[in-house]
Amino acid sequence: MSSSKHISIGPELPEFGSWNWLGIGLGNALQSTCQTSTFTDVHHPLAADVVVFLKFKPPLETLKQLRRQNCRLIFLPVDVYGSASEIDLDIESIGCFDLVIVSSRRHLRYFNSMANVEYVDHPLKYVLPKPRDTWTRGPSLWIGRHCNIGPVADWANQQANLDLWVLTESEGCELSPKDLGFHNPKSVRVGTWSESKHIDWLSQASVAVDIKGHDFRARHKPPAKAFDYLASGIPVLTNQGSSVALEMAERNLKPLYRLPASHSDSVSADYLARCASAVQRTAKPDFVWQQMTQFVLGNS
Repeated sequence: MSSSKHISIGPELPEFGSWNWLGIGLGNALQSTCQTSTFTDVHHPLAADVVVFLKFKPPLETLKQLRRQNCRLIFLPVDVYGSASEIDLDIESIGCFDLVIVSSRRHLRYFNSMANVEYVDHPLKYVLPKPRDTWTRGPSLWIGRHCNIGPVADWANQQANLDLWVLTESEGCELSPKDLGFHNPKSVRVGTWSESKHIDWLSQASVAVDIKGHDFRARHKPPAKAFDYLASGIPVLTNQGSSVALEMAERNLKPLYRLPASHSDSVSADYLARCASAVQRTAKPDFVWQQMTQFVLGNS
């Protein structure tokens, strides 16, 4: 059903993964049902029937002005807040929003008392064409920005007989395992991230490593990469108490907390299938964008 509503989304910042992952996807999903536009300057958002702020939001007075113009305001606070106190200090601004949409279940407790909140999974993005249905030997794989690799290096430095492949951004310089904090460079292979290499290395991995740090942002990160791995039929190794462990528990799944030692310790085909199915049910892009569209248009 089409809508005459005008939806404005921003700030459009392609240098942030959240825009490329969520901003563009949401805009594409809404185009078939209503008029959409984007803005680049968060301090001068484009007024519309609905204004969606992704990651960044304007000052309080700007939000109040938009409310006076009868704009419906929505906020997606992706990896913004560094502590609970930062959220508490932002209570008046958050209270201006008609809806806050989070992709980390742990964020619910902070925003529930300030605004209407909905949880939506990140949509799957880098997934193998067909989920793997059997577990095979291969390297362990970690993919992410190298600023988040500290906890992974700490974990890897305690492992014996490790074969870890690391895929990260190069930012114009070639990074070595030692540069990234690995004590045994012979056990680690480092590559420069690209979409094609992401899928290629994923297809060769036996286990995907998603070790999280213990700071506020790390504990509240959406398990987006882990869901991509699980949907691809790749088991995920994480640390106890991580956001990945929490979300897998919500789906009655158990992550790996240690690497399989041998084929007798391997991951069953049934486990791989259950993980892939559980994640695909709620994180398939079509399903996620349908949910988001309903929330943005106020049809939920």
